[in-house]
Amino acid sequence: QEAAPPGAYADESEVEGFYAEDLWDAAQWAPRAVAVASKAESLAGGDSEGPRSRQQGHASPPNYLIAQCPETGWQYVDPTGKIQGPFNLEKMRLWHRHRFFYPELPMRCNAADAFKSFIELFPGGTEPFRDQVVRYKP
Repeated sequence: QEAAPPGAYADESEVEGFYAEDLWDAAQWAPRAVAVASKAESLAGGDSEGPRSRQQGHASPPNYLIAQCPETGWQYVDPTGKIQGPFNLEKMRLWHRHRFFYPELPMRCNAADAFKSFIELFPGGTEPFRDQVVRYKP
């Protein structure tokens, strides 16, 4: 093993077992998240709206938009199939803190929107009921 000259920066990121591909394999560590993402992609049209079709100019406009979380109008479909709401944003935040919403719960933030699963409204990296929500056209 070679030593770096005195005063040289030694790159510690190449220590065995510390490569990014060694640390995170979504299919291995988060199979449910991969399954949900795959299902969401297939429901959204899969490759039909992928990069290749966009480059060829054949992509249809997206059926969603990213918007600020509205203060009122939140609804969900309960396990019996009944639409509950509308509720205000503070109540939704409270219920979310108490973990009342499961990933597949159909929900929307405006009566003009389509019901989509909680996880589709707030994809990974999005803090639910804080800043933004994905709104889907019917």
